[in-house]
Amino acid sequence: MNNNLLAKAVQDYISANLNADVNQVALAKSPFEGITPAELATQIISKKKSEKKLPTWFNTEDIYYPQYYLLNKLLLKLLRNINPNWLKVIH
Repeated sequence: MNNNLLAKAVQDYISANLNADVNQVALAKSPFEGITPAELATQIISKKKSEKKLPTWFNTEDIYYPQYYLLNKLLLKLLRNINPNWLKVIH
């Protein structure tokens, strides 16, 4: 885990580039020392994907996002562990 990704300037960059071409981000020189372009691209992709799937994460500051495929695995595991009886109580 690269804690440099949690710096305010980096988090602002990630949020500002959610609609950027991540391929260009990954191929460009990183504007931040100690952070690779690939790490920036991964954070942008995962944050963008979390907008619909994990809105609480998306709207929370200082989140270190896992790689997208790990994010999907986490979501599937959480969904599998939902007890159908809980839904009856909520409904």
